[in-house]
This record gives sequence, C-alpha cells and structure tokens, in this order.
Amino acid sequence: MREGWATYDSRPRFGTNYYGIRGRIGILSEAYSHDSLSRRIASTYAFVNEILSVVAEKGSAIRALSARADSQPLAWGRSPDSVQMVAVRSELIATPRNLDVIKEDLAKTGDTTLTQPGVPRGERRTGIYKKIRMPVYDRFTSTLDRLPPAAYVIPPQDTVVVALLRLHGVRVDRSDSAWTARGESYTIDSIVTSPRLFQGHREVRLKGTWQRGLQALPPRSFIVSTAQPRGALIVYLLEPESEDGFTTWNFFDSDLKKGGRYPVTRIFDLSRRGRAAARRSSASALQPQD
Repeated sequence: MREGWATYDSRPRFGTNYYGIRGRIGILSEAYSHDSLSRRIASTYAFVNEILSVVAEKGSAIRALSARADSQPLAWGRSPDSVQMVAVRSELIATPRNLDVIKEDLAKTGDTTLTQPGVPRGERRTGIYKKIRMPVYDRFTSTLDRLPPAAYVIPPQDTVVVALLRLHGVRVDRSDSAWTARGESYTIDSIVTSPRLFQGHREVRLKGTWQRGLQALPPRSFIVSTAQPRGALIVYLLEPESEDGFTTWNFFDSDLKKGGRYPVTRIFDLSRRGRAAARRSSASALQPQD
C-alpha cells in the first residue's frame, strides 16, 4: 500500500476510546504540530466551535444515545438473553474503507538543506490541497470477546482495585458472610511481562483457562455486578486477558503466579450470595470499608 490513513489503536488508555467504552462519545481535537502557534489556535478554536454547534443541534439525539448505552447493561441482570459480548482485545480492520482524504501538495526545493517542520528535507509546503482517495483504517475488529457474567467477585484484600473501580463510577457491594455460587475461576498458564517500562509500569499479559464449578467465596468479598451502566467497562477492566485492564497495569501482580488462580472470580448467579452490605457508589465513598 502506497498511501493510507490510520488511527491509533483501540486501547482505552487513549481518552477518546475510554469514553467510548463508558457509553459516551469521545472526540479528539488535535492541531498539526508543524503549524504556527497562531494557526494551531485558530484551527482548534474553529474545530471546537463546530463541534459545539453540532452538539447543540443534535443534543436530544446524543442524550438519547447516552441513556440507551447506560440502560443496556441494566437488562443483563433481568434477561440473560440480552447480554452482549464485550471485546477485550482488538485490532485495526483488515479491509478498510476507501475515502477521500485532504492532502497538501509538496514541491521540490532542489536543496536538501532547506527544511520545514513536518516536511521531508528538500521539499516545501505549497498551500495547495487536494482530495486523495486512499484506505482509511478507523475501525476495529475484536480478536477476543468475553461474555459478561452476572458479577465478578474480588478478594477482601484487594482494596486498591475496589477503590479504583469506584473512581471509574462502578458500584461495588460487599458480602458479610461466606457463600458459594456457580461460576468460573481462571488458572494461569503463563505470565508475559513486558521488558520495557511504560509510564513506570511493565505491562502484563496472562494466558490461561477458565474452569466452571461451585466457587467458595470468603466473607467480606467485594461483588461487582455487571448489570449497571458501566457494565462493559467492568468486563474490560477485570478480565485477565484484557489488553488494557487492571492486570495489564500491575494491580494484581502480587497475586499472580504460573499455575495459580487469578484473584477475580466470575459468578453466574447472585441469588445465593451472602448478605450484602449496603450498596455504596463512588459518590458516597472512594475507600472500601474495613
């Protein structure tokens, strides 16, 4: 392929993708770094102004989309047939759309010592723009889907993870007593740790298998139902093989060992759970109870 346009990858560490997995519209505003400061300010102002105009015009439709995104996971607890798969690993599509992309013509200067920011040596900008037909990679396809369970159960000691879930706006309950439930536990076959530091972390990737059966759950376990507005985000953050979840960012490192069990358990039925402590949202508390 001689020419093409591609977006960045799908991971929600990039803010626009994060808002998407929360059921909201994410918009990225960027100005070309090789433009002058005054031009960058003007283009950003024009872009944001246009976006605000569209939002004002389509406000009712946008609010309706947001409300629908919040309500869909709520049905997961009432009607198992309504549960939707959640992509926890993705890649750019292999068959992109061909679209018109605006491109500026460059002219040869005849002198490779002459440069302009963002332009190859020996070429200069002309200010002449044309539409070029090219492949546009702006969609993703899932490479690993997971079906949301009724809930995830987190051990009593993993309070840092619970606090972070609440910061994301996730409701977390707590069981007062030991209980058993139908579910799955994950046995770790391999742990792949990145040799390169990224923002102070060595990213982790797990491979393993889920085993179904009755799960014995200790008292004071944390219960995270997926039947809440951030249901898809919960799956993405807590699944062991997610490409950008809590495992990736080392929150479970002390619990991980080859042949061992992943600390988070999937539960299929909450009807037999131990008496739960009062529900507490991120708005009421950020720290788990002792």
